[in-house]
Amino acid sequence: EPFSGSADQRVVMRLLDAVTQASVVDVLSESELLSLGGSRTDFALEPAALVLELTDANGVQTVCSFGSPTPTSNGVYASVDGADAVFVIASNVLAAVDVSADRFRRRSLFTADIKSASSFSIRREGGSPCEFVRSETGWTMDGKTAAPSVAAFVSRLAAADAVDFVWPVGGSNESDRVSADILAGYGLDAESSVVVSLNSSNGTGGRVVFGKPVG
Repeated sequence: EPFSGSADQRVVMRLLDAVTQASVVDVLSESELLSLGGSRTDFALEPAALVLELTDANGVQTVCSFGSPTPTSNGVYASVDGADAVFVIASNVLAAVDVSADRFRRRSLFTADIKSASSFSIRREGGSPCEFVRSETGWTMDGKTAAPSVAAFVSRLAAADAVDFVWPVGGSNESDRVSADILAGYGLDAESSVVVSLNSSNGTGGRVVFGKPVG
């Protein structure tokens, strides 16, 4: 089932780059198909094995269909709605397009480049936040030099990716917004164990809330 969620920009751009820069290896016109005694069905294009719909900024839609691989497996048969031809394109184009919905999901905890974060805070349950500020010489806490482990912590946080998702998962009865009851069940309510908030020099940032341990 389709569901709403943040997309991994790297995976999306890889798909768009592959499609927009794809070169045609060979072209078979409709008359050539007939002379060979073949049809689009023979190339798994009707019905298509995979269909990609692209819409530009002006609302113009292009529909690309991908079929079976060529005998050498170096290419794949494809067609474009409105074009009376079957194209052969490189198989790596299909590899960038044929990606599961789960692969498209953004897994990085922060969208901003937190390696260049100018400040961050950590608040533990029931306590006041500890504030850290980046200076020319490194991280400081309350105006004093912080331990080297602070820089290592920021680096690990920047590299952290989600391992799995518990919501949304595409269920037919899922709501558009996560409920407070769901959050509380994972220890992600207002009194969560640890909250990390970061700010970068360009004004962007983010917040990660850590709840209960898994398992």
